[in-house]
Amino acid sequence: MLLHQTDKLMIGSMQTPISETFGLNDLQWGLINSGALIVATLLYPIWGYLCDRYARAKLLALASFIWGATTWLSSVVKTYPQFLITRASTGIDDSSYPGLYSLVADYFKPRERGRIYGLLQFSQPIGYLVGMILALMVAPMIGGWLFKKTTKGRIIISSVGVILGAIFLLLAMLTPVEARSTFFVLMCLTALFMPFSSPNVIATVFDVTSPEVRSTAQSVEYFIENSGAALAPMLAGAIALATNKQTAILTVCVTA
Repeated sequence: MLLHQTDKLMIGSMQTPISETFGLNDLQWGLINSGALIVATLLYPIWGYLCDRYARAKLLALASFIWGATTWLSSVVKTYPQFLITRASTGIDDSSYPGLYSLVADYFKPRERGRIYGLLQFSQPIGYLVGMILALMVAPMIGGWLFKKTTKGRIIISSVGVILGAIFLLLAMLTPVEARSTFFVLMCLTALFMPFSSPNVIATVFDVTSPEVRSTAQSVEYFIENSGAALAPMLAGAIALATNKQTAILTVCVTA
């Protein structure tokens, strides 16, 4: 997961050299990011079905092979259309995570799952390292404590995290360019609260589903979630092309 998440998101830091190589504008760059997300979204129901019907470990191994093969292809193409297609194909394996989380659910009790998922998702990109340490360790501990008090505990923590993350992101993006220290602090707070929901949502889905349908249930949730996320890069690129990147970030992220 560490390598996979790094590979998925490292392309963001390579926007400038890739755009210069292929002569891309913001919209074309957005299409590159949307392509993989759209492919992953469409395949969530299929991966979920397969992981509930066949050996999850073998399917995860297949997903790893597909990941390596498609990533290699995207590194050797020479034109933008080719890169757009091969980069989109890297989304084929991205929707295999429900099988992985289903295995975890088989091994750990409901009260422990939030913490375990937090540890797994700690492997998110290095840019979110500090936020992940705090949010994905502290939040599940608070989701576990509240869960003992009320079955809505996980949802409460998730909602609070999302709302606070959106508020701090809004404040950060409206901070003047010269106020770098203020921007840094606000972005750290954004990174702290935004990941609160991720492990708790997964744990909640598995709290209310039986082992035989866990992968499918999570795949349906991911399908709905990523249907919006898949369009975000393309939408942000179009808005940035018409206005500016600040407006694009505020419009897409805060509104969502």
